[in-house]
Amino acid sequence: MGMWLGYMLADARFALRSFRRGPGYVAATLTVLGLGIGGVTLVFSTLNSVVMRPLPFPEAERLVWFWGEREGATRNSISAENYRDYRARVHAFESVGAFLVFRPSAVVTGGDEPERVVTNVVSASLFPTLGVAPDHGRGFQPQDESPSSSDPLVVSHALAQRRFGSPASAVGATLTVDGIAREIVGVMPAGFDYPGDVDVWRPLRMDEGYAQGRGNNNFWAIGRLAAGATLRRAQSQADVVARSLQEAYPDTNEAWAMRLEGLHETTVAGARPALLMLTALVSLLLLVACANAASISVARATSRGTELAVRLALGGSRRRVVSQLLSEHLLLALGGGVVGVVLAWAGARAVRALGPATLPRVDTVALDGATLAVAFSVALLTGVIFGVLPAIAGTRLSLAGTLRSGTAGAGGARGSRGRSTLAVTQIAVSLMLLIASGLLVRSYARLQQVDTGILTEGLHVAELQMLDERQADDGAVHQAWDAVYDRIRALPGVVTVAATDQVPIRLGGTYNSVFAEGHEPASPADYQPAQRRFVTEGYFTTLGSPFRAGRDFSTTDDRQTPTVAVINESLARRLWPNRDAVGRKLVWGDRPVEVIGVVADIRDFGPASEAQPTFFVSIRQLPRALSTAQVLVRTRGRAPQLAAELRTAVWDVDPAIPVSGVQSMEERIRGSLARPRFRARLVGTFGAIALVLACFGIYGVLAHHVRQRARELAVRQALGASRRAVVGHVMTRGMTLVGLGIAFGLTGGAAGARLMGAFLFGLAATDVATYAGVTLILLAAAASACLVPAVWAVRVDPANALRAE
Repeated sequence: MGMWLGYMLADARFALRSFRRGPGYVAATLTVLGLGIGGVTLVFSTLNSVVMRPLPFPEAERLVWFWGEREGATRNSISAENYRDYRARVHAFESVGAFLVFRPSAVVTGGDEPERVVTNVVSASLFPTLGVAPDHGRGFQPQDESPSSSDPLVVSHALAQRRFGSPASAVGATLTVDGIAREIVGVMPAGFDYPGDVDVWRPLRMDEGYAQGRGNNNFWAIGRLAAGATLRRAQSQADVVARSLQEAYPDTNEAWAMRLEGLHETTVAGARPALLMLTALVSLLLLVACANAASISVARATSRGTELAVRLALGGSRRRVVSQLLSEHLLLALGGGVVGVVLAWAGARAVRALGPATLPRVDTVALDGATLAVAFSVALLTGVIFGVLPAIAGTRLSLAGTLRSGTAGAGGARGSRGRSTLAVTQIAVSLMLLIASGLLVRSYARLQQVDTGILTEGLHVAELQMLDERQADDGAVHQAWDAVYDRIRALPGVVTVAATDQVPIRLGGTYNSVFAEGHEPASPADYQPAQRRFVTEGYFTTLGSPFRAGRDFSTTDDRQTPTVAVINESLARRLWPNRDAVGRKLVWGDRPVEVIGVVADIRDFGPASEAQPTFFVSIRQLPRALSTAQVLVRTRGRAPQLAAELRTAVWDVDPAIPVSGVQSMEERIRGSLARPRFRARLVGTFGAIALVLACFGIYGVLAHHVRQRARELAVRQALGASRRAVVGHVMTRGMTLVGLGIAFGLTGGAAGARLMGAFLFGLAATDVATYAGVTLILLAAAASACLVPAVWAVRVDPANALRAE
């Protein structure tokens, strides 16, 4: 053991001395390895933070998500009444909690200006189920769910700090929310905002409308498995409850099942495929880096032929020489690991700043102990991979020939073949990465060109909220909103104004079941699901959505007249295929609604989505006026001061209405493309790095070829070969290697691209234009890399070259 350790220290000292004699080689190797290891470390840190790291709850592996599932339909939320049945009758759970699907906004007053906050309605059991208790005060208790309760509040640490100066001061204080003063009974720990961005939690009360009726699937449920219970056991019990609910309540529960899934899986399922794809692609980048570093090292080992031959001739064993060369490469790999960690640290900061907000836990991406362990494990593995070939090449020498000529002799020929193989590998793998990045970039470009059905130029969105206390006088609320809209219309540059309850582009929507009058479905599964939107008159004009038939809403479509609707083309085709929909009636709930118009489809969930069947109802016909309005404002050109002008205009009418979320529709659509943009940028960066490394690799091979063949090239010129012929000789050798690499790369790229189909939009995995484009880019770059050594070859003075030999 002591002798082995002594050898290691001696090899390390010798390696450090040799590094001082070749600083350029060291710098090049550290850079190349740093790029490869840094890419792997960055992607692993993202994968670890988003997918692999446990959820931030005690014993999170015991948490289970409830999915309502209907035959032939996608998964859905559940009703409050069904939730209570599952909570009481599935005994495999220690506790089950629920929270509202929507995160309603509310107005907090009492400070310098009104503040809009995100709220949620939760069962008293939710916080205990998650295993999180308030830092100050208490959580909700079962009596808080009673209709006679005082409707207390639990607030976030951030809101308590912001409104009361400290969390402790908030407990027992009152907070005026939507004009109603409520007592704060608890403050949650810092950073807790489940289910996301929530500042105020209210208790679930069964007397409120959102909790009534088994058909109102307004809640998500989470359960905590009892000690010793399994997910399979819980699922079998849930199946029994689901069947009994189907029999007891066929009108609302027929064909509805319950599927249980680990909360961690539910949270990360959408992000895992893309991150695994990125992991596979960055592994290709690491392979390019290893091949490049190995090529550099083979060239250096060959140039050290005389030194290594002397050591072997003086009695040094090949095993000790190989050990010493491997030690050099392991030290270089560890140095590359340090460079890679620094690059990954900077990359993690960029991911936190630029990563898509829809990526779960993207704000937690950082380099932790596990990431560092992986980084240096990869570095050590890399050191072995890129060090083996140079070590072997450096000891396969013809001692007599090398000592006599000062070159690597036969070993140099083998080394040349090795470097050529590495160059072909780099070209092939780089082309595979370029194909992947080309497909993702072109797919993202296609998404940007999709017509969403919205005229985005000059269109802006803002959210306004009126205090709920005004809802007792519905007419006064409509008058107040009209006054707000009139004041906004009067702003300079404003063309039209309209409002809706849910503005495009967004992540979710409200669906209702409808059917064409006279065609009542045989079962609940036969209903047509459709998005439901409440809008003002002029909404479609402001949005830029043209009518295909019929008319828009008017101010006379109010509560005194029969309910009417405008539907989109998709719903018209579903309900009345090949027939005129205007004048016909659809049944919404228990009331028939006359269709007065058909408008063009829009991609309501973003460019990557298809238009969904949708019907629109006038806000003026609702039984209760909306307290929250998503306002659409169309201006002439850009309006950089619109946010400030909107606040001034709204507060001129009512200073208690907060104005938030002001952004252009173009920004909103760009936000919906955050994930494909992130993938395209990251993979595009990997592809560009791989392209540069591959060009350096082919350049290094040819440069070494020119140096090794200097005498041969000199003889050719001395015997009358033209400079063009010499350049052609070098270029032919280089482009032959490039051609081989491209052939292998196209084959591997086509096979790998088929696995990326889920991430492509409007583009086949075998898109010829993409393959041709990236191949031409690689050919041009590689030809440039080949040209430099070729030009050097003809600048060699034949007399000097022959004299040196």
